Amino acid sequence: MDLKVQLQEYQQRFLYSITRHPCMGAGWGTGKTMCAIFRSLLYTKGIPNNLGIIFRKTFRSLEDSTLKDFEKYTGIKVPSNRDVVYPNGSVIMFRHLYELQSINQQNINLGWYYIEQGEELDSDNEFFMLFGRLRRAVEPTKEFLSMGLSPRSGWVIANAGDNWIKKLWKDGKLGASAKAVGSSADNFTELIEATTWDNKENLAQDFLDSLKMLEKTKPEIYKQYVMNDWSIGYKNKVFPGHLLDLMTSRQGLLARHSDNAGVAVDPAGDGKDDNVFLAGCGGEVLEKHKQTSMSPSDRAHLALKMCKRVHGSFIIIDCDGIGIDTWLELEGFEPEYLAGIQIVKFHGSAKSELKEVDRPMYQNMRAEAAFVARSRAYLGRAGIDTLDTELKEDLNEEEFFTNNRGLIQLEPKEDITERLGRSPGCGDTYKMLQYGFAQQFKKDTMAYDKNTRPNYGVMDDSIIDANPQMLPREGVMS
Repeated sequence: MDLKVQLQEYQQRFLYSITRHPCMGAGWGTGKTMCAIFRSLLYTKGIPNNLGIIFRKTFRSLEDSTLKDFEKYTGIKVPSNRDVVYPNGSVIMFRHLYELQSINQQNINLGWYYIEQGEELDSDNEFFMLFGRLRRAVEPTKEFLSMGLSPRSGWVIANAGDNWIKKLWKDGKLGASAKAVGSSADNFTELIEATTWDNKENLAQDFLDSLKMLEKTKPEIYKQYVMNDWSIGYKNKVFPGHLLDLMTSRQGLLARHSDNAGVAVDPAGDGKDDNVFLAGCGGEVLEKHKQTSMSPSDRAHLALKMCKRVHGSFIIIDCDGIGIDTWLELEGFEPEYLAGIQIVKFHGSAKSELKEVDRPMYQNMRAEAAFVARSRAYLGRAGIDTLDTELKEDLNEEEFFTNNRGLIQLEPKEDITERLGRSPGCGDTYKMLQYGFAQQFKKDTMAYDKNTRPNYGVMDDSIIDANPQMLPREGVMS
């Protein structure tokens, strides 16, 4: 296969690995995805009527990243059914976690499979479910046979970390199992490693410069994702236990010293989840309301009442989805009724513009808001009621990772919902509220004050009522 790409030594070792189950555990910018895709082409073009699967944990990751990378490196457009058919009859399927069960039910036999970003998976279950499907009858071409590759293969690419991949490849569990049943581990499994610096000649200088900054500011992330350190866990809590303890200890100490107050609203579909309202001041939550079924008008009026009770200056609403209706209701209120309270749209899916050393930091606003809240918490500016166990559970459950673009990203909300058995609405609303505090919103008094002249040019209405002769007369100047 003519790649027209100058490969690094470690990339060639992975691409042409003769083992049945190679793994590339390597840092950012090392070409893991490129090499894994090229290997899939070897098994697709070199074995007619073959069937392989490129697997990713979530549909969103598959659609936003993996499919686009495949099209970029191959020039082949992936159709809507996510099955790429080659002229020789071979097929590449693109699937995600929730479609794995159907593959087993259909008794599909594979010639190869490739797991993208394997560290996203919680365990090795998916690897071994695909492992059991690797039994397709194949007839490789002479060219394929000349490369000495295993006729069937399943490979994984991942970032380093203390996870299931470390156990199977780094710690040698997969190779040891092969030896235990009389197979040669040398032909069964192989781990290819690389740091980001091993591919520095192919990376932009400003990116390399930013890594030096990262080493100082976020040493654990640097060790794991740049230096390929397997000792650091992949999953990181946004709000670890010790931080929640600090936040609990700050409750009752913040609001009394602040006039920075407002309300956050997380609207929900009718009868699906709870609408969540949190009102607070100075980093504390002072009032909480949850209700399942509410109209946009009811949500808007309740949010405004709660905001006025805490003498707030802002109402921030999650406007991804149905929340826009609540924002429109509030925007439609008379300025006098709003009394200068700012109505703020929040789109968690929107692009984050926050940068460090001229590089974006977060995948989207959802991640940015979470880390704004986290930063306030570490500074002692965020409190949690010790009795609000639901809020603490929501915050403690959420995890983040650094994606293959080097951006901090939160795990999908659906994953948190599945583990909790409910929506983490309280946690989401709390992070929006802390984000609102951080913006230091002030009441827009000009928006509802009909008389906008400076105080020295304003006459009290009661004086005018008692002395109508003081009103200026046409054509007369005092």
